[in-house]
Amino acid sequence: MSAVFISYRRADTQQAAGRLADRLSERFGRDAVVIDVDTDQVGRDYRTLITGHLERSGIVLVLVGEGFLAEGEDGRRRIDQPNDLVRLELARALERDVPVIPVLVDGAQMPEHDELPDDIAEVVFRGSVELAHQRFDRDVAFLVERIERFFETQRQAEEEAARREAEEAARLEAEEEARRRAKEEALLQAEAAEAARRLAEEEARLEAERVAREEAAKEAARREAEEAARLEAERVAREEAARRRAEEEALLEAEAAEAARRLAEEE
Repeated sequence: MSAVFISYRRADTQQAAGRLADRLSERFGRDAVVIDVDTDQVGRDYRTLITGHLERSGIVLVLVGEGFLAEGEDGRRRIDQPNDLVRLELARALERDVPVIPVLVDGAQMPEHDELPDDIAEVVFRGSVELAHQRFDRDVAFLVERIERFFETQRQAEEEAARREAEEAARLEAEEEARRRAKEEALLQAEAAEAARRLAEEEARLEAERVAREEAAKEAARREAEEAARLEAERVAREEAARRRAEEEALLEAEAAEAARRLAEEE
Protein backbone atom coordinates (compact mmCIF):
# COMPACT_ATOMS: atom_id res chain seq x y z
CA MET A 1 0.00 0.00 0.00
CA SER A 2 1.19 3.54 -0.69
CA ALA A 3 2.30 5.71 2.20
CA VAL A 4 0.61 8.81 3.64
CA PHE A 5 2.99 11.78 3.67
CA ILE A 6 2.28 14.40 6.35
CA SER A 7 3.64 17.86 5.66
CA TYR A 8 3.39 20.38 8.51
CA ARG A 9 5.03 23.44 9.99
CA ARG A 10 6.42 22.69 13.44
CA ALA A 11 5.82 26.18 14.75
CA ASP A 12 2.03 25.77 14.90
CA THR A 13 0.89 22.25 13.86
CA GLN A 14 3.50 19.95 15.36
CA GLN A 15 1.22 18.55 18.06
CA ALA A 16 -1.67 17.96 15.65
CA ALA A 17 0.70 16.33 13.15
CA GLY A 18 2.06 13.97 15.81
CA ARG A 19 -1.39 12.91 17.02
CA LEU A 20 -2.58 12.45 13.44
CA ALA A 21 0.48 10.38 12.56
CA ASP A 22 -0.15 8.10 15.58
CA ARG A 23 -3.78 7.54 14.59
CA LEU A 24 -2.89 6.86 10.96
CA SER A 25 -0.12 4.49 12.03
CA GLU A 26 -2.61 2.55 14.14
CA ARG A 27 -4.90 2.21 11.15
CA PHE A 28 -2.49 1.71 8.27
CA GLY A 29 0.78 0.69 9.95
CA ARG A 30 3.79 2.77 10.90
CA ASP A 31 5.57 2.07 7.61
CA ALA A 32 2.61 3.57 5.77
CA VAL A 33 3.01 7.00 7.41
CA VAL A 34 5.84 9.40 6.52
CA ILE A 35 6.47 12.35 8.82
CA ASP A 36 9.50 14.39 9.88
CA VAL A 37 11.82 13.77 6.93
CA ASP A 38 15.40 13.82 8.22
CA THR A 39 16.95 16.74 6.35
CA ASP A 40 20.11 16.81 8.46
CA GLN A 41 21.88 13.90 6.80
CA VAL A 42 25.40 15.10 6.02
CA GLY A 43 26.24 15.15 2.33
CA ARG A 44 22.67 14.46 1.19
CA ASP A 45 20.52 16.88 -0.77
CA TYR A 46 17.40 17.18 1.40
CA ARG A 47 15.37 18.00 -1.70
CA THR A 48 16.27 14.54 -3.01
CA LEU A 49 15.30 13.01 0.33
CA ILE A 50 11.91 14.71 0.22
CA THR A 51 11.37 13.59 -3.38
CA GLY A 52 12.32 10.04 -2.45
CA HIS A 53 9.71 9.91 0.32
CA LEU A 54 7.08 11.43 -1.94
CA GLU A 55 7.84 8.84 -4.63
CA ARG A 56 6.49 6.08 -2.39
CA SER A 57 3.63 8.17 -1.03
CA GLY A 58 0.23 7.85 -2.60
CA ILE A 59 -1.36 10.77 -0.76
CA VAL A 60 -0.07 13.94 0.89
CA LEU A 61 -1.68 15.68 3.86
CA VAL A 62 -0.55 19.28 4.24
CA LEU A 63 -1.48 20.68 7.64
CA VAL A 64 -2.49 24.33 7.46
CA GLY A 65 -2.39 26.15 10.78
CA GLU A 66 -2.64 29.80 11.74
CA GLY A 67 1.09 30.12 11.16
CA PHE A 68 1.15 28.55 7.70
CA LEU A 69 1.94 31.95 6.15
CA ALA A 70 3.82 33.28 9.20
CA GLU A 71 6.97 35.35 8.88
CA GLY A 72 10.37 34.08 9.91
CA GLU A 73 12.99 35.82 12.05
CA ASP A 74 14.11 37.83 9.02
CA GLY A 75 10.63 39.38 8.70
CA ARG A 76 9.84 37.54 5.43
CA ARG A 77 7.18 34.89 5.06
CA ARG A 78 8.70 31.42 5.29
CA ILE A 79 6.42 30.08 2.53
CA ASP A 80 8.06 32.53 0.11
CA GLN A 81 11.54 31.11 0.75
CA PRO A 82 12.71 28.65 -1.96
CA ASN A 83 14.23 26.37 0.71
CA ASP A 84 11.18 26.29 2.98
CA LEU A 85 10.51 22.59 3.67
CA VAL A 86 6.72 22.90 3.59
CA ARG A 87 6.90 24.69 0.24
CA LEU A 88 9.36 22.13 -1.14
CA GLU A 89 7.21 19.20 -0.02
CA LEU A 90 4.03 20.74 -1.37
CA ALA A 91 5.65 21.79 -4.66
CA ARG A 92 7.07 18.28 -5.24
CA ALA A 93 3.69 16.70 -4.46
CA LEU A 94 1.85 19.00 -6.88
CA GLU A 95 4.53 18.46 -9.50
CA ARG A 96 4.02 14.68 -9.27
CA ASP A 97 0.25 15.22 -9.29
CA VAL A 98 -0.08 13.24 -6.07
CA PRO A 99 -3.47 13.65 -4.35
CA VAL A 100 -2.97 16.49 -1.85
CA ILE A 101 -5.46 17.09 0.96
CA PRO A 102 -5.12 20.36 2.86
CA VAL A 103 -5.93 19.73 6.54
CA LEU A 104 -7.16 22.92 8.22
CA VAL A 105 -6.09 22.71 11.87
CA ASP A 106 -8.15 24.29 14.66
CA GLY A 107 -10.15 26.69 12.51
CA ALA A 108 -7.34 27.83 10.20
CA GLN A 109 -8.49 29.15 6.83
CA MET A 110 -7.22 28.08 3.42
CA PRO A 111 -4.94 30.79 1.97
CA GLU A 112 -6.09 32.64 -1.12
CA HIS A 113 -4.58 31.73 -4.48
CA ASP A 114 -2.66 35.00 -4.77
CA GLU A 115 -1.25 34.60 -1.24
CA LEU A 116 0.84 31.62 -2.27
CA PRO A 117 3.92 31.27 -4.51
CA ASP A 118 3.11 30.17 -8.04
CA ASP A 119 4.55 26.64 -7.62
CA ILE A 120 2.11 25.76 -4.81
CA ALA A 121 -0.82 28.10 -5.48
CA GLU A 122 -2.85 25.31 -7.13
CA VAL A 123 -3.27 23.65 -3.72
CA VAL A 124 -6.17 26.00 -2.99
CA PHE A 125 -8.23 24.07 -5.55
CA ARG A 126 -7.73 20.77 -3.71
CA GLY A 127 -10.60 19.75 -1.44
CA SER A 128 -9.72 20.34 2.21
CA VAL A 129 -10.81 18.76 5.52
CA GLU A 130 -10.87 20.16 9.04
CA LEU A 131 -9.00 18.87 12.09
CA ALA A 132 -10.09 20.47 15.35
CA HIS A 133 -8.83 19.62 18.83
CA GLN A 134 -12.32 19.42 20.33
CA ARG A 135 -13.58 16.95 17.69
CA PHE A 136 -10.29 15.29 16.89
CA ASP A 137 -11.61 11.71 16.88
CA ARG A 138 -14.49 12.52 14.55
CA ASP A 139 -12.32 14.56 12.17
CA VAL A 140 -9.64 11.86 12.06
CA ALA A 141 -12.30 9.20 11.40
CA PHE A 142 -13.59 11.29 8.50
CA LEU A 143 -10.06 11.74 7.16
CA VAL A 144 -9.29 8.01 7.53
CA GLU A 145 -12.44 7.20 5.60
CA ARG A 146 -11.32 9.48 2.77
CA ILE A 147 -7.84 7.93 2.80
CA GLU A 148 -9.27 4.41 2.81
CA ARG A 149 -11.52 5.32 -0.08
CA PHE A 150 -8.54 6.70 -1.96
CA PHE A 151 -6.43 3.62 -1.24
CA GLU A 152 -9.28 1.37 -2.35
CA THR A 153 -9.61 3.37 -5.55
CA GLN A 154 -5.85 3.20 -5.97
CA ARG A 155 -5.88 -0.56 -5.31
CA GLN A 156 -8.62 -1.06 -7.88
CA ALA A 157 -6.74 1.10 -10.35
CA GLU A 158 -3.55 -0.87 -9.74
CA GLU A 159 -5.43 -4.15 -10.12
CA GLU A 160 -7.03 -2.88 -13.30
CA ALA A 161 -3.64 -1.71 -14.55
CA ALA A 162 -2.15 -5.09 -13.63
CA ARG A 163 -5.03 -6.85 -15.40
CA ARG A 164 -4.57 -4.74 -18.51
CA GLU A 165 -0.84 -5.26 -18.34
CA ALA A 166 -1.38 -9.02 -18.04
CA GLU A 167 -3.83 -8.93 -20.95
CA GLU A 168 -1.39 -6.87 -22.99
CA ALA A 169 1.42 -9.26 -22.10
CA ALA A 170 -0.80 -12.20 -23.07
CA ARG A 171 -1.74 -10.46 -26.32
CA LEU A 172 1.87 -9.73 -27.14
CA GLU A 173 2.82 -13.29 -26.22
CA ALA A 174 0.03 -14.62 -28.45
CA GLU A 175 1.17 -12.36 -31.29
CA GLU A 176 4.75 -13.47 -30.76
CA GLU A 177 3.62 -17.11 -30.75
CA ALA A 178 1.62 -16.51 -33.94
CA ARG A 179 4.65 -14.86 -35.56
CA ARG A 180 6.84 -17.74 -34.42
CA ARG A 181 4.42 -20.30 -35.82
CA ALA A 182 4.06 -18.37 -39.06
CA LYS A 183 7.84 -18.18 -39.31
CA GLU A 184 8.15 -21.90 -38.65
CA GLU A 185 5.42 -22.64 -41.19
CA ALA A 186 7.10 -20.41 -43.75
CA LEU A 187 10.40 -22.15 -43.03
CA LEU A 188 8.78 -25.57 -43.42
CA GLN A 189 7.15 -24.46 -46.67
CA ALA A 190 10.48 -23.13 -47.91
CA GLU A 191 12.18 -26.37 -46.94
CA ALA A 192 9.41 -28.38 -48.67
CA ALA A 193 9.73 -26.22 -51.78
CA GLU A 194 13.50 -26.66 -51.75
CA ALA A 195 13.12 -30.42 -51.31
CA ALA A 196 10.62 -30.51 -54.19
CA ARG A 197 13.01 -28.48 -56.34
CA ARG A 198 15.90 -30.79 -55.56
CA LEU A 199 13.71 -33.85 -56.22
CA ALA A 200 12.61 -32.38 -59.57
CA GLU A 201 16.24 -31.64 -60.43
CA GLU A 202 17.24 -35.19 -59.48
CA GLU A 203 14.39 -36.66 -61.53
CA ALA A 204 15.38 -34.48 -64.49
CA ARG A 205 19.00 -35.58 -64.11
CA LEU A 206 18.03 -39.26 -63.99
CA GLU A 207 15.74 -38.81 -67.00
CA ALA A 208 18.56 -37.11 -68.89
CA GLU A 209 20.90 -39.96 -67.98
CA ARG A 210 18.27 -42.52 -69.11
CA VAL A 211 17.79 -40.72 -72.43
CA ALA A 212 21.56 -40.49 -72.83
CA ARG A 213 21.91 -44.21 -72.16
CA GLU A 214 19.17 -45.00 -74.68
CA GLU A 215 20.81 -42.75 -77.27
CA ALA A 216 24.16 -44.38 -76.56
CA ALA A 217 22.59 -47.85 -76.90
CA LYS A 218 20.95 -46.86 -80.19
CA GLU A 219 24.24 -45.46 -81.46
CA ALA A 220 26.06 -48.62 -80.41
CA ALA A 221 23.41 -50.79 -82.10
CA ARG A 222 23.63 -48.68 -85.27
CA ARG A 223 27.42 -49.00 -85.34
CA GLU A 224 27.18 -52.73 -84.64
CA ALA A 225 24.68 -53.11 -87.49
CA GLU A 226 26.93 -51.11 -89.82
CA GLU A 227 29.91 -53.25 -88.79
CA ALA A 228 27.92 -56.46 -89.36
CA ALA A 229 26.78 -55.15 -92.75
CA ARG A 230 30.37 -54.26 -93.63
CA LEU A 231 31.60 -57.71 -92.63
CA GLU A 232 28.77 -59.37 -94.56
CA ALA A 233 29.63 -57.28 -97.62
CA GLU A 234 33.28 -58.28 -97.30
CA ARG A 235 32.28 -61.96 -96.96
CA VAL A 236 30.08 -61.72 -100.03
CA ALA A 237 32.87 -59.93 -101.90
CA ARG A 238 35.36 -62.66 -100.88
CA GLU A 239 32.97 -65.40 -101.99
CA GLU A 240 32.37 -63.60 -105.29
CA ALA A 241 36.10 -63.21 -105.80
CA ALA A 242 36.63 -66.91 -104.97
CA ARG A 243 33.87 -67.90 -107.39
CA ARG A 244 35.40 -65.79 -110.13
CA ARG A 245 38.83 -67.25 -109.43
CA ALA A 246 37.36 -70.75 -109.58
CA GLU A 247 35.65 -69.94 -112.88
CA GLU A 248 38.84 -68.46 -114.27
CA GLU A 249 40.82 -71.52 -113.14
CA ALA A 250 38.20 -73.83 -114.63
CA LEU A 251 38.37 -71.86 -117.90
CA LEU A 252 42.13 -72.03 -117.90
CA GLU A 253 42.04 -75.76 -117.28
CA ALA A 254 39.50 -76.19 -120.05
CA GLU A 255 41.65 -74.13 -122.43
CA ALA A 256 44.72 -76.12 -121.40
CA ALA A 257 42.87 -79.39 -121.97
CA GLU A 258 41.69 -78.17 -125.38
CA ALA A 259 45.21 -77.14 -126.30
CA ALA A 260 46.57 -80.52 -125.24
CA ARG A 261 43.92 -82.28 -127.28
CA ARG A 262 44.71 -80.29 -130.37
CA LEU A 263 48.37 -80.89 -129.92
CA ALA A 264 47.77 -84.59 -129.62
CA GLU A 265 45.72 -84.62 -132.79
CA GLU A 266 48.43 -82.82 -134.76
CA GLU A 267 51.05 -85.20 -133.63
